[in-house]
Amino acid sequence: MSSYRQILKKSFQLTARNKILWILGFLAALLGNGGEYDIFFSNLNKISETDITLKTLSSLFSSNFIANSAFVYIKNLIAAQQPIISFLVLLLLGGLIYLTITAQGALIASIYKLVKKKYQPRSSSIAVKKGWLKIRGKFWELFFTNLIFKGGGIVLAFLISMPFVILLSSFTDLSIASTVMIAGGLIFTPLVIIVSFLVKYALIFIIVKNQDPVSAFASSLKLWQNNWLITGEVAIILFVLNLFVGIAAFIGALILSFPIIAAVALIIHPLALPDGYYFTIIAWILIIILPILGSLFAVFQYGAWTILFAKITSQRRMYSKLARVAANFLEKLP
Repeated sequence: MSSYRQILKKSFQLTARNKILWILGFLAALLGNGGEYDIFFSNLNKISETDITLKTLSSLFSSNFIANSAFVYIKNLIAAQQPIISFLVLLLLGGLIYLTITAQGALIASIYKLVKKKYQPRSSSIAVKKGWLKIRGKFWELFFTNLIFKGGGIVLAFLISMPFVILLSSFTDLSIASTVMIAGGLIFTPLVIIVSFLVKYALIFIIVKNQDPVSAFASSLKLWQNNWLITGEVAIILFVLNLFVGIAAFIGALILSFPIIAAVALIIHPLALPDGYYFTIIAWILIIILPILGSLFAVFQYGAWTILFAKITSQRRMYSKLARVAANFLEKLP
């Protein structure tokens, strides 16, 4: 019987031994390395916008650079603000989107190929180039799966949340803002996170099972229905690891920046620079560290999900840890 420890161990070995995947991981991370964790922190940040800690967490553990940048320049283009520059930047972002989508597909395809070939940790030969060329033909399928199903899921979650907002605001003394926050935390955010799981599985179905997007989404829905608890447990484990990666990056930046700050302080002594200069040094160290850790974690994360997919779609049965603990507890009852 497979365990989460085996999945994480195999994903870690795969990440450590196949450094060529780090390049794909760097590009794939630009799509939003956190995935459902981005959604969680984004909504948490909106609920308490005055909380500096939440804003810091959101910036540390989410990376949706392309989507945020594209939105800004599309808005500028529609408003005719610097239209030529906005158009050129959008072209550049379009090329970047092409690279990230195909990198995401090549990363999943390469990992799945290793998994099905009974991957050995010391093996480092991967036909990434061949896989990337093959994935180019699936670009539009992957792009519209990311765009339409995620977008449609957000709209559906919004429509489901609205009656709850209306009823709660009508029968209670809560303000509209309060009811929206409650609905966002209890209904909207969980639904959007579930959609992110469905899209994740749908992408793998498209890449490794050669299904069309509609069939892939239907298959992912069935797969999630049969394995929703396992999916949630893996997501929680990766969420905790995501936190540790962000915290490790911040601590690493502090450690690496200390000698630089100390050297600057000694050079300018007895003058004292404003604290902002020292925070800038730490920020630049973070800018260097985060892409490296983000690339590695992207490979590890895609590896874990792809390995899980391979296991729950195979003949080998995988059971939820929570279900096993509950079963053992019930067996011990008199």
